[in-house]
Amino acid sequence: MSGVIKPLHYSNRTNKTKKLEKLKKEEFIDDNHSDDEKLITIKAFINVIDLMGKATSTGEKILLNLVFLLIVTGFRSIECITLRKDALVKRPIVDVLTKEQLIKQGQPQYSLGIKYIGAKGTGERIHWVEPLAVPLVEAIFDNTLKLSEKMRKKIEYLRVKSQRDYLPESLDNIPSTDIEIGDTIENLITTECSRPGIGSLRDRLYKAFNSARLPISKELRPGKKYDIERYYSKVEINRFIASKYGEDANAVEQKLTYRWSTSGKKYEIKYEDLLFIHEFGSTKFARKQILTAVVIPFSNPLINNFLGFGGNKSAFEYYNLIEDDGSYTRLKSHMPRHNINTFLAIAGLSEHLQAMLMGRIDITQNEHYQHVAIKHIRKATSLISLATIPKSNSEISEKTESKIDSSSPIDYIRNNGFIKINPEHDLEANLKTNLHTFDNREDIAKHLESTMSDTFLSDVKSAFDEFTDRSKKLEAKELIERHATLHPLPLGSCNRNVAASGCPTRLKCQSGEYCESFELTGRIDEHSKLNALREKLQEQFKQLEQLAVEDDSYTFARNQMSKNLDNLARLERISLLTETKRQIAKVRHYKSEEKVTTLADLFAREHLKGEQNA
Repeated sequence: MSGVIKPLHYSNRTNKTKKLEKLKKEEFIDDNHSDDEKLITIKAFINVIDLMGKATSTGEKILLNLVFLLIVTGFRSIECITLRKDALVKRPIVDVLTKEQLIKQGQPQYSLGIKYIGAKGTGERIHWVEPLAVPLVEAIFDNTLKLSEKMRKKIEYLRVKSQRDYLPESLDNIPSTDIEIGDTIENLITTECSRPGIGSLRDRLYKAFNSARLPISKELRPGKKYDIERYYSKVEINRFIASKYGEDANAVEQKLTYRWSTSGKKYEIKYEDLLFIHEFGSTKFARKQILTAVVIPFSNPLINNFLGFGGNKSAFEYYNLIEDDGSYTRLKSHMPRHNINTFLAIAGLSEHLQAMLMGRIDITQNEHYQHVAIKHIRKATSLISLATIPKSNSEISEKTESKIDSSSPIDYIRNNGFIKINPEHDLEANLKTNLHTFDNREDIAKHLESTMSDTFLSDVKSAFDEFTDRSKKLEAKELIERHATLHPLPLGSCNRNVAASGCPTRLKCQSGEYCESFELTGRIDEHSKLNALREKLQEQFKQLEQLAVEDDSYTFARNQMSKNLDNLARLERISLLTETKRQIAKVRHYKSEEKVTTLADLFAREHLKGEQNA
């Protein structure tokens, strides 16, 4: 040895991946990027649910059950394809406290698991289903078994006759060695035809056999000029069915068994023992021909074709289910797994827990499934106020200590995302009514003139109408201007100049007590605040009733509270009359930078809400 240290020359064989090449071309790395193309949009999720109602063939419905199970569990497609029909495992819950809690929530009092063979060397495992998803998973299994019952019987029949051929029982029952094409309808092949009638079906089936190069054993013309009876031998029909199974018609010992290997270990399951099976062609949409005698498992390419990632027409295209941008929904079988892992990452689970829950033995694989970006958390933060966060009991108790919620109309609109529009008024008038943003007395006078009714400023309206009837427009205008005072209060408004002279009754109206100066103006938050105040007073009234039974000194307070409740009920009726004349108009949250588009966005928002409410 020369003793000279030579540099190590190492070339990374993976540095030419498409992902890395794309990053190299970027001028900077955007922390907003989260590979949204691998995340399921909310619209796509809704479209998948919509598909279940639109699906026509049994194969489509079974495949959709498979897709739902992928979404619930995050399984790899091969793990779902190879599930056994008896894969469910139930374990009774022993812990008494946990059991009581589940009973209160209306949940099953047992743990539900799914036995499966994990890919990538993870071996045989049990996936324990989240308690809220237990009824859905059980329904998927029950529905799939019900839909596939007749298919399993077809395969079981082939087993019973020692697998000497692939002919179904209905064709075996025909004594002749030759079968007329009409006898294969429903027994071997069904087809969707634009023209109804047996003649059209026979013609389509003849073309299908001709395309498969099935030789005709004989042709007969029973009488009519255009009637032709075509016969095919059972041997040729058996060869045709075997070709669809992808097997040798004479290889009896290898029939109807699904075989696969993972990490060097080989597995096999009989077709009839698989949960998800279907009739050949039942999930295709172009010139659909279903081979009812050919019952096979699903495959990853078939699933992806059905969901839009393939060369054939997808289910979303066939049933015209589109995204918000007008494009047809497209999904891959692996996308639900990406979503589940993204949810776990957003929730802050440790890497080893993520790997365990996803059935993964290599912890470094987590990063390939985590599409978490700063934008998910930022978007959740900006959108959190679009939904009302339920308060804890202690917070509600603290809130009822004050007389009334002091939040502004702006807060209400920001939190709820809408305003209330009266179609009879212009936009400016509607905004000023919703927000109580009148500029001056003249502005208020215009508002009063347009909104006076038998329930709002009824005395002023009566005098105003009298002046108008006598053609005294000037006097009518002066009357309105004299009353053009609406001082905003936490609830409603006061027609006195409270800012200058104060309130002689110490704002008793804010406790529900009647005041002749108090008015409801149609402000957007009035109805909800009235309802909240009434509910608070009702609770206090119950307490006063109990106290009054034991101590007469509480009788006056109880009677006064009863009057206040009657007054609030009257005000609510007035408010409701105003509400019925208005329509809801949604407004965009001014803090919202982006819309919630993916399930990950929605999960991030709900997770943040949960943390804030904890």
